[in-house]
Amino acid sequence: MFPGLTVSLDLTSQIEDSADRVKLSRIILDANDEKTQQFWNNNLANNQYTYVSLKAVLAYNGISYSEDIEEIQLPLVSNTIAGSFQIMYDPEIINGNTWYTFDTLNYATINENGENIG
Repeated sequence: MFPGLTVSLDLTSQIEDSADRVKLSRIILDANDEKTQQFWNNNLANNQYTYVSLKAVLAYNGISYSEDIEEIQLPLVSNTIAGSFQIMYDPEIINGNTWYTFDTLNYATINENGENIG
């Protein structure tokens, strides 16, 4: 195992937006076993497998492995403020910056479902 190894995963459209954790399962092969090394080089290194298909191909070929399972807490981010405003005049450009003049600014605190809570 390489404890300093970092892998980034894009979970967009893979899990619900409201998910607060994911279960991560790592399949670990024995790098000291010559048969496993050859199988890695010939079959796994340049191919992509799903979790299920990787386990199936390893079992079919008699390659032993261990599995490390971890639950990871996700940083849940939700909008806590909602509001509306009305622009009074066309925007002005002053020193390269666009300025808007608001008439009314209304906002409220909302919960994770978008419901007004105050």
